[in-house]
Amino acid sequence: LYYDGFEAWQSIYGKSASSMSCSERLAAASHTIQLWKSEVCADADCEEQRDHDWVTDGTLPTDFVTVEREYQFYGSSSKWFYVVVANCDPTCDLELDGFCMSPVDMAVELSMTNGRTANDRHFSSDEIGVYNTTIVFFTFQCLLMLYAWCVRNSLLRVKKYHWTVWMLFISIGLQWLTLLFNLIHYAVYAADGGGAKWALSVGKYVFVFADLTMVMLLILLAKGWTIVRRKISVEGRVKIALVSTCFVLICVLANMWEEEFYDASKVAYIYDEFPGKLVIWLRVFILGWFGYAAKTTRDNFKGKRGFYKKFNGIFTMWLAAVPLTVWVGGKMDEHYRFA
Repeated sequence: LYYDGFEAWQSIYGKSASSMSCSERLAAASHTIQLWKSEVCADADCEEQRDHDWVTDGTLPTDFVTVEREYQFYGSSSKWFYVVVANCDPTCDLELDGFCMSPVDMAVELSMTNGRTANDRHFSSDEIGVYNTTIVFFTFQCLLMLYAWCVRNSLLRVKKYHWTVWMLFISIGLQWLTLLFNLIHYAVYAADGGGAKWALSVGKYVFVFADLTMVMLLILLAKGWTIVRRKISVEGRVKIALVSTCFVLICVLANMWEEEFYDASKVAYIYDEFPGKLVIWLRVFILGWFGYAAKTTRDNFKGKRGFYKKFNGIFTMWLAAVPLTVWVGGKMDEHYRFA
């Protein structure tokens, strides 16, 4: 077991055999457990256990042995745990025993719990509270969705249901779906520690389009659409279409990269990797574009300066929230940030 911090783990993880031997890696461990001196299962269902030293009892090295153990760890601070299974005997004589330092052929099932209440038992220390927070956000989003539906119906009755309102309503609805899928995942995770990964994955892709709809609505309003002009110029529409396409492609590819290549044993924070950084720089670009468009419209239409002063201030903070949160998270200890 390695739990002396992410940097200490990186100092041994992925090292070649020529640069760090198996014994040296074992010596760097925070704690070692000899599985072969364990209680083992007497049957396949592991309903009965017996003391068993299967290294010296004559069990053939080619036979499979089922071992089940339970450990408790206490500490004054949160820690990352990296579990490594190794067949590493420093006194090994390969000529006499070809199995004392050989590859490990085994199936492992780990159930790691943290806390005692039903809502936090299966969650990591930095994730405790995520389930409850999702419940609160989903409740507020339901209320917002209901209010948006009432406004939509009112505007339809007086025939003033404009495209800007439609985009806002679609964004609210997609965000509601995102929170619903997240809630499904965390509810299952709280129960079994595995979660509904499919729901979390679907929620991420739905959020891409919820975010895109809201961001493009802000850009259109910053350019004065429906406020000071009826149409956006052809050049402006081409730019918006290009940025929208780039936004979807980058965010979708970043999610796909996370699902396929993200390795928590190598990266403590997902935004430290290139796809995560690319998403943040894209949002920074959109923030700058939004500010420039809003300032240009405000300067050219003095009668709307009051509106655009408030509009620009409020939604600049909204667009800057994600880059600022990521920047603060990057400065925090890896024990306390959730990615």
